[in-house]
Order: sequence, then C-alpha cells, then structure tokens
Amino acid sequence: MPMAHLLFVFDDGIVHAKDSEAEFTRHAVALGKSVLKLCLEPIREWTESGLRRVTSAEVLNYGNCAHWVDEVHSMEQRVYMWSGNCLRPLAKLSDGELQNAQDRLDDERRRRS
Repeated sequence: MPMAHLLFVFDDGIVHAKDSEAEFTRHAVALGKSVLKLCLEPIREWTESGLRRVTSAEVLNYGNCAHWVDEVHSMEQRVYMWSGNCLRPLAKLSDGELQNAQDRLDDERRRRS
C-alpha cells in the first residue's frame, strides 16, 4: 500500500524563488531535498518525552520551512483545524478555537439538512 505524506511549507522560506530563474532552481532543489529527507529518511532525536521523529527541515536559510503533518503510518481518522496559521488536532485547540470548530460543524450540518 502506498504511503501518503502531508507536508506544509512556510511561504517566507521560499518567497525568493520567484526573483529569478536561478533562485527558482536553487529553492526547488533545496525544497525537494527537504521533502525527500522528511519522507524517506526518518531522523529521530531525543526530546523531553523520549525519542521522536524529526518532523521539520530547513530550506536554505529558513530553519523549519518544510513540516510534516502528523504521523505517516497512521490508518486512523483524525480531525484538524487550521487556526492561528497552523493546522492542529482538536486536542491542541483552545476552548475558543474548539467552539469555533463546533460552530462550523453545526453550520455544515444545518446546510446539509
């Protein structure tokens, strides 16, 4: 079964790719290497909670430009919300953000009925 990798890239880490053809190529190569590194070469490092997979990579001078969203080997379903310029699982939302998510779900249910 093929694996899917969901990543996001901070725009300010690649914005200068549009400055010239040379910059485009330079950023494309760096971003491609970062994405492949995150997806194909799992690196682990020690954290306060134990050994964890590294889930971000630099692109040129931008230290954490490419990020991996959640676990790649998971078959379970999860719900996320984009809030505060970040895609986060429900468990990491504030009470206000969680209420916002609930309101949006309620609106969608009403729309469908």
